[in-house]
Amino acid sequence: MKDKRTKSQSWKDLKNVDDSKKKRPISGRARWKFVGKIFNKFLIFLFIFVIAGVLYFAYNSGFVGDILSPKTDRVKFFDYSTNGCISKDWAYKYIDYPKSESLSKIDIFFIKKILEDIGQIRYAEVKKVYPNTLKVEILEHEPMARISTKINSQIETFIMSTEGKFFKPVCIPDDQINTLPYIGGIKMVFANGLPMDYPMASRVKEFLNAANEKYQKIAASWNIIDLSELSRLTVPVITVTTKDNLKIIFAAKDYEKQLERLDYILKYEKENPQHTFLQIDLSLKNRADVKVK
Repeated sequence: MKDKRTKSQSWKDLKNVDDSKKKRPISGRARWKFVGKIFNKFLIFLFIFVIAGVLYFAYNSGFVGDILSPKTDRVKFFDYSTNGCISKDWAYKYIDYPKSESLSKIDIFFIKKILEDIGQIRYAEVKKVYPNTLKVEILEHEPMARISTKINSQIETFIMSTEGKFFKPVCIPDDQINTLPYIGGIKMVFANGLPMDYPMASRVKEFLNAANEKYQKIAASWNIIDLSELSRLTVPVITVTTKDNLKIIFAAKDYEKQLERLDYILKYEKENPQHTFLQIDLSLKNRADVKVK
């Protein structure tokens, strides 16, 4: 005999149950509990991150080395690499760390700073390799041109990098420096005794790259690159003076087309030695103007 108080339910009855009865609103307490769990996880992550940072600093500064390896050898090996010209011997002498000091007590952060204070160096990485090796890797700026300026009644020469940095050359051979064209027509600005970057270096790099890609022989004859009119609002130009005192005027665009035209004109001059050119103006849209000596 069935109990009348018991309500029989089929699967259809269960399916038709009001969904609103299943989904109850989350209480404020439950929300705070959930937020609390997230916050606790964040604190744990932050704590691990801070501890890892402290351990990394302590390891590189030598504190951990003093504890784990109090009898660390003095630096016996200097592992050095660079993408440029600064030699291992020069860097070794410049760093001048105490040769009687154990590796664990070497201040690599100080070494990194004094290296990066050298204008030619873009980035330096200094590491300790226990038990007795100091590892130094540097990334140097790429030389693009040179510029001379008067400082305290003396003429000083700086190298300009492809990023517009000015620096005094270190270990760069004279014959390599002599292949760099001179930059003219700009005024070097100094701040705290250091030359400020040239803001339009990327345009000069584009110009020189276009020339060196297909017309290296022509570019090798360039002596001075005048940038005084590169910042003009209307028809900015770059004026080149060759080692033979030929003046060539380029519009600051479409370099490949202008260089192709220049190559044709110079070949014509070579084949017709009775014509000596004083100036070639390539900045005009559909033609080149030539002044003959």
